[in-house]
Amino acid sequence: MSPYYTTDSLSHLISECLMYIDTRSDKEDIITIYDPVCGTGSLLATAGEKAKKFAIHQSNISLCGQEVSVFPYAVAKALALLSGNDESKICYGNTLTDDMFPNRHFNYILADMPLGLQWSPFKDRIEQESYDIEGRFNLGLPTTSDSQFLFIEHIISKMDPQGSRAAFITSASVLWSGTATSGESRIRRWMFEKDFVETII
Repeated sequence: MSPYYTTDSLSHLISECLMYIDTRSDKEDIITIYDPVCGTGSLLATAGEKAKKFAIHQSNISLCGQEVSVFPYAVAKALALLSGNDESKICYGNTLTDDMFPNRHFNYILADMPLGLQWSPFKDRIEQESYDIEGRFNLGLPTTSDSQFLFIEHIISKMDPQGSRAAFITSASVLWSGTATSGESRIRRWMFEKDFVETII
């Protein structure tokens, strides 16, 4: 199975969990959906289809994503043009080091996390941002052997304070990895203290 493609069953499950309510205060607003690791865009496209139960027209659905590999990026870009509206946008680049949607927030955020992705090659840039209280990674840093928690922090930074929902697929290690004083533990504790966690499947 390609690492850039989420199976149909998982795509439908995560989209159903994410989009069972409409988060918009104004039902005329565009529905914005974001995937920071969008691969070929299959997860985004499925979410776009689910959003049609809220949107009056397909033109009210904006699909946004970012992908670090060239071929899946090209596929996702084409799929977003077919499934979303004129404001849909797929960007090429490393989400952790080059966020192509700075200062943007979204109604719905979903992701199928890359598992076991080391972030040691760009450790200096991540650590520098972690010192910024307004930065994405100020909650804590996980070990460099796995970037899943960095993507979780990134997703939290993209949630709209006025109303937003996020769902993502991870390995089970995010539930137990790290010691009591580790970055992983601090991030988990913050999420539960802020009541960000609704469901774990």
